[in-house]
Amino acid sequence: MARLFEGDGMFDGGRLPADHPVSWRSIMSAPKEPHNVSIRCQSTVNYHVLHTGGFVRLCSDRGRCYWVAQNETGHRSPDWKIHVSVELQDIAAAWDVVSATFLEWGCDFGMKATTLNAQWPAEQRGREITVYVYVHDSTTALFQDGGPQGAWLSAQRDWQQRLTREEQEALCAVWLSPEFERDGTTYWKPFVQNLEARLTAHGVRSRGCADGDILLGGRYCSLRNEAFVPPDHEPGGEPCYPSNAQGWNAMNHPCDCLPLRGLLSVDRATPASQTSSNRAVALTSKAQSALAAIVAAQNGSAGPSFRQALKEIRAGRKRSHWIWWVWPTLGVLRKTSRPSYLLPDFRSACALLENPTLAERLSTITSAAADHLSAGLTPTVLFGSKIDVEKFEESVTLFFCAAYALPPDSRTPNAPPPKELCAVFARALSALQRTSTPAPRTAWIEAIGSVGATDANGCSTAADLELVIRHALETTLSQ
Repeated sequence: MARLFEGDGMFDGGRLPADHPVSWRSIMSAPKEPHNVSIRCQSTVNYHVLHTGGFVRLCSDRGRCYWVAQNETGHRSPDWKIHVSVELQDIAAAWDVVSATFLEWGCDFGMKATTLNAQWPAEQRGREITVYVYVHDSTTALFQDGGPQGAWLSAQRDWQQRLTREEQEALCAVWLSPEFERDGTTYWKPFVQNLEARLTAHGVRSRGCADGDILLGGRYCSLRNEAFVPPDHEPGGEPCYPSNAQGWNAMNHPCDCLPLRGLLSVDRATPASQTSSNRAVALTSKAQSALAAIVAAQNGSAGPSFRQALKEIRAGRKRSHWIWWVWPTLGVLRKTSRPSYLLPDFRSACALLENPTLAERLSTITSAAADHLSAGLTPTVLFGSKIDVEKFEESVTLFFCAAYALPPDSRTPNAPPPKELCAVFARALSALQRTSTPAPRTAWIEAIGSVGATDANGCSTAADLELVIRHALETTLSQ
């Protein structure tokens, strides 16, 4: 028989007591025994524990039905999850905090935590605990019918007359429809903020944002859509779990649905390139090679050095060829004969700004360009061609996003602080827009979003990122 608890703030200290039926200690002391609890918020929800497959799961009947629906659709439906980053030694404490929050807020689906400990895969770092965010898939017949049980009912005649009241109530507890979505602004965002505060208060340690997730403004919580993606190298093969490199929304499902609005509002969050303790996550070998190549080229190994480039810009005209390694950009944005200087991902753009030499050089030459543009010098005169004007714009916009993404109070020794970099890049973009009509930027802004600028800016479309850039520019220039 499930014990009934009522209301918000039902657990002293914001965590489950050790003797609670679904506390970590209770579950682990009797893993094969039933662990059930009922919570009355707006309605009574019955929860139970499943202990299988390397996870402990706390879920409602509706949550179990949702997981069945995901299986029946081949995991092609939107599969949004809030991941909670927790040191493996702290999972027990974190479970009691997260599950207390989950129950108090009447979450109507499910959550889980790994029990694999040292066997937890390195690529899943930052996803030690998961809370499921229900998004109704109106494009799928199974969800249109109300889920697996609804699909069965649609084949039955006069089912309402044939089922008892108790059977109808049980059916309601597994129904899947849009009404069970929770509002991102009034529910999920304060849920995350409350959870962040509780985890901090209880001294739970974070392992940093999971690679491929979007951080939700704090130390612990990130978001990812884990709907399966088509196989890369097997035409006609089965869809598979998205790799970290494919980002936080690999299937590019719409983010303007009710549960995600507000939850994805822009915060000055720690970028995915950093952990909560400011311990940098290792860059990929490709990123390391690109940054090393840029440094070498700026020192003169491949052509005109940075010193020559700065001399030309200060004189008011670019005359030689060096833009690849002075104003670099992401590989997906630029087709070039010099691919070794392209950055493979957004994390590497953030890392460039944390490199004292590269950040100082980029700031200095961008500021020199901004001086000329602000004085009215024509961009094509300054940069030598319309193509290089566009390359300057895409590079400075990328690094503005990267600087804006870095924690405002972070400071790498001898490197310009993020706030100062923001101001330099904002002034350059503003001056460029006053002196010329910028080239259409939608394609490359969308490409930035596809590889990770969204990790820091909370955007999923080119239009969203445009708004963020415009708002951030206005905010930076007004300070």
